[in-house]
Amino acid sequence: MNVDIVPQGREFLAFSYAQPSDWIAADIPVEEPNFEDPKFFLPVAAAVSPGGSGAFTVGARMSYSDGTLQEWLGFLCREDTIEVSEVRQFSAGAMRGLRFEARQEADGAVMRMSNLYVEDGGRLYAVCAMAAEANFEGIAPTLAAMAESFRPADIQGPTAAPVSDPGQIPATLDPEHPTNRNLRDNGAGLVPRVVDVNRAENYAVLAAGAVSATFRVPLGWHAIDDGRRALLFHTGSGVQVSLDRRRRDGETDAQILDGLQATYEENQPDIESVRLELAGMQSLAFRNMRSGDEILEQVFLLRESRNPETVLCARVTSPNGQMADALDAAEIVLSSINEVAA
Repeated sequence: MNVDIVPQGREFLAFSYAQPSDWIAADIPVEEPNFEDPKFFLPVAAAVSPGGSGAFTVGARMSYSDGTLQEWLGFLCREDTIEVSEVRQFSAGAMRGLRFEARQEADGAVMRMSNLYVEDGGRLYAVCAMAAEANFEGIAPTLAAMAESFRPADIQGPTAAPVSDPGQIPATLDPEHPTNRNLRDNGAGLVPRVVDVNRAENYAVLAAGAVSATFRVPLGWHAIDDGRRALLFHTGSGVQVSLDRRRRDGETDAQILDGLQATYEENQPDIESVRLELAGMQSLAFRNMRSGDEILEQVFLLRESRNPETVLCARVTSPNGQMADALDAAEIVLSSINEVAA
């Protein structure tokens, strides 16, 4: 059923959304807003599912004086330690917003969210549909439908751009960069979606379908996703990081690495190998590996997945003598992985 919300004394914030008939709306106490606090949102609606497995909330505030909706979303979620993924633009008539999936861990509990941020006529709405991680998959379609049904009562159109200027995307992550265009035209894959760019800290956040995750990549690197793996590479150094998700088929990390080691040593008897633990991950390193006329070093690192039946595998390749720098870059990627689905 469609629910119309008109906050008392703040009729200009009126909106509607579709609420399942068995959900229960909560009373919202009248609260004096503190919009001087940039994180403050006035609670204007709340509802819970039968049994309390899901919740839907709407908060509102006046828009900020500058910036884009994308930048505001990034700021607010960072402040509340919310991990954001799968950001995409959303529109309905003149209404513009950003849809995104999110995850938040607090006090030992993990919540997953299907959210919508809308800026319209100087008003900023945060629409949050959430559930505990254990219950999320079963209720996710309902939560997404509720978020996407949100509509301001008097749609005036946005006063701020939804996303940052596309020119801010680093050149190496531009799909039309000559290197990326050549790879695409030859069927090697596509540039993953750029979720965020942080020039102050020198990284971009990418969303790669091959590993169903977002992660950071240093600025200046290229990235290609062919659906099976995400390949990150730096043309100046010759360093590559390949990410893929592998089925365990009942094997432990050690057994997976045993299989890789046996295969490599069979193909190149002169190769040198050593087993390591790097940043808490089981790893396998090779030296004096030949690829044509090149002598390379390579390290495999296995990172635990949320899905116990799979494992995330990173293969780091570098010219001889450059592996330390290559692993520093790989650490940026691996430490920031946020799985969207396992």
